[in-house]
Amino acid sequence: MARLTIGRATVVGAGVFGLCLAHELAVRGWQVQVVYRDPLDDSGASTAESRILRTSYGADDWYTRSAWRSRELWRRFGRTAGRTVLAPTGVLLLGAADQWTRDTMGAARRVGVPLREVDRAEAARRFPWFAPGPADHLLFEPSGGVLLAREAIRAVAACAIDRGVRLRRAEVRAVDARPVTGGRPFAGDITVWAVGPGLPALFPGLSSARVVAQDSTFLDPPAAGPSHPAPPAWIDRDAEWYGVPAVGASGVKVVADRTVAPDAETVPVDPFPYLRRRVPALRDAPVRRHERCRYVEMPDEHFLLDRHPADPTVWLVGGDSGHGFKHGPAWAAFVCDAVEGRIMVPSRFRIR
Repeated sequence: MARLTIGRATVVGAGVFGLCLAHELAVRGWQVQVVYRDPLDDSGASTAESRILRTSYGADDWYTRSAWRSRELWRRFGRTAGRTVLAPTGVLLLGAADQWTRDTMGAARRVGVPLREVDRAEAARRFPWFAPGPADHLLFEPSGGVLLAREAIRAVAACAIDRGVRLRRAEVRAVDARPVTGGRPFAGDITVWAVGPGLPALFPGLSSARVVAQDSTFLDPPAAGPSHPAPPAWIDRDAEWYGVPAVGASGVKVVADRTVAPDAETVPVDPFPYLRRRVPALRDAPVRRHERCRYVEMPDEHFLLDRHPADPTVWLVGGDSGHGFKHGPAWAAFVCDAVEGRIMVPSRFRIR
């Protein structure tokens, strides 16, 4: 496999994938410019309130290892930029004692991630917010937490700028796969499109990526006290809900794990039937607001990384499928290895 000589790179997109990639390229000696359309603090997929950082992926060691590595890299970004980007809340997994649970525990052992089973007595004592059912098997990941997405993006941007990355706001379109603004193409030895939900519209019909959305409801948390200690983030697999404690300014976030069309005129799923049954501490919590987050979903939920078929110097990166944010730093290193010719791109990440 031919190695690529370090040179000039243009990254289109300033979400988590684009900025982490730009930073990693700069660390490796590339001259990098990032071209982006919307402000870094907009309400796009990478700048919503929060993202759960968990390493649980069943038997898939690659994603477990990537999330675990990214955890340390996120903490490093925060320290370097002087920002708090990760709240160490832990993550509680509720669900049946099925093959996925056993596979997750096996992957955690192989990768070295702290993950342990929680019995009913401990759950009642440590996690009184929740009401597990008789079939539930509880796992707790003490090293998991919540990424403060906007702060994380600001931290990566600051670190990238310190490494010499140039940020430029511009409206960009694709001409023969290359980025063009105002009729003028951007110069560079490679181009990476990391435009999140903009990818299917820029390259229609090229992949099976589609834009979807997920609705979140933010609630006032109960007053802290002995009966309501601060909860961990949680993922309720069988009920298909997840939640984030009040680590930001918007209260507790609860989300039904289902997608809608980005422009669908629908109201968010009512969370209270679920909360009364599974999270009784929030059964009467006042609603603060709703939020809709758009992202790109691949049918198999694996990421997208491949050369554009019309130009081998152009790369497409995306398909976060709703679980990509936490992987940003480690995924960036993986993408750089592919761009530089150090590794072959696995088939599951290629255009499909």
